[in-house]
Amino acid sequence: MSRSGLDKFNANNFFLSDGQTALPKLTHGSLFSGIGGFDLAAEWIGWENIFHCEIDEWARKLLKQNFPNATQHADIRQLDGTKYRGTIDVISGGFPCQPFSRAGRQQGKEDNRYLWPEMLRVINEVKPKFVVGENVAGIVNLALDEVCSSLEDSGYQIEIFNIPACAVGADHIRERIWILAYSGSDSISQCLLNWNGQQIEEWDKRKKEWCENRNITQMGTEIDRGVFIGRPFSEPKIVRIYNEESTELYEIKGLGNAIVTQVAFEIFTVIDFVLREERKKNY
Repeated sequence: MSRSGLDKFNANNFFLSDGQTALPKLTHGSLFSGIGGFDLAAEWIGWENIFHCEIDEWARKLLKQNFPNATQHADIRQLDGTKYRGTIDVISGGFPCQPFSRAGRQQGKEDNRYLWPEMLRVINEVKPKFVVGENVAGIVNLALDEVCSSLEDSGYQIEIFNIPACAVGADHIRERIWILAYSGSDSISQCLLNWNGQQIEEWDKRKKEWCENRNITQMGTEIDRGVFIGRPFSEPKIVRIYNEESTELYEIKGLGNAIVTQVAFEIFTVIDFVLREERKKNY
C-alpha cells in the first residue's frame, strides 16, 4: 500500500456517518519498537502513538526525533503497564527474533533474549483491545504454541498470518509470522474472519506474481530459504559491511531488525475499521 493511498482510510473511518462528529483517535503503544515501524504505520492511519519501548540507545534517539509526543521507555522489564490500563487500543511488538532465527542457534525459550513473557506481562497490565506481534518463521516450531496459548489464557482470540514483504511490493521475500490477538464482540470476530480469508488469498496472489515476474518456479522450502540461481532473495540486499565509527552500523542494524511497515499498515487498516465501527455504536 503506497503512502498516497492512505487518505481514503482516514476520511472513511475518522468521521461518523453525518460527516461532522469526529471520533476520538485510536491509541497505540509499541514494545521492542526498534526504529519505529509499527509507530509509523500507526501514524499513517491516524492513530495517536502514546508510548514506545526500546532498549537500544540509538534507536530511542530516532524514535524521539520522529515521535516526540510519545512517552519513551527503555527496558521492557522495568515498564509498568498499569499506568496505561484502559487508555490503549492497540499494542504492537516485534519481540526479539534471535532465539528463533535461522541465523542463530535457535535456542527458543531457553535463550536469555526470549522476552515474550515480558511482553505478555505488559499486555495483561494494559489490557488493549488488539495485540499485533511479529517474528521470524522459526518461531512456529519453537514458541508459537506457547505465545498463542498464553494470549488465549489472557482472554484473546488469535489469528496467525505468514506475510512476506513481497506481498506488499518489496523486492525480497522476507517471510514473517504476524500474530493478531483481539478481545471483544462476536461482530469483531466475524469481521476479522471475513477479512482473513480474503486477505490471505490476496497475499498469496501477490507472492505468486512476484515469483513469476522473476522466473521463479520453485515454491515451498526453497523459496522460503531464498535460494534461486545462486542469488539470495529472502532478505533485503543490504551489504553488511560498514565503518564502525559511522552511523551506518546503527542504520544497518536498525533496518535489519525492522518490521515491514506496509504489512503492519494493512493489518492496522482492518483494526481501525473494526474499532471505529464498534465506537460508532456508542455514539
